[in-house]
Amino acid sequence: MSPPGRPKGEYRSAQHEGTPVRRRAGLYCGLGLSICLLAACQTPPPPPTHGQIVRDQLTQILATQHPACGAVRLYSRRDRLDYRVECASGQAYRLRVSGDGRVLITPYDDH
Repeated sequence: MSPPGRPKGEYRSAQHEGTPVRRRAGLYCGLGLSICLLAACQTPPPPPTHGQIVRDQLTQILATQHPACGAVRLYSRRDRLDYRVECASGQAYRLRVSGDGRVLITPYDDH
């Protein structure tokens, strides 16, 4: 039925411009899904090993009192909370935790 004021048989119509909203929404959803799938295909880096964690912690502890040490090159555990540490600089230290919880760092004597 024609609205009042229009000739009989004439209906309202409009020329639409641009891309229909539904098509645009589908494009965005497809793009988002593609990005999610690509992100899921990438494997995360492996977690650090126990040895890497200990080496990093020893390096950080030594850096507070002996910054010339550099990175820890080698370490060996002598006892619980007692380590012999060799630095990249060639120096060796004994790093241990005392009974009262203090961290003690002394130059290592191989004798």
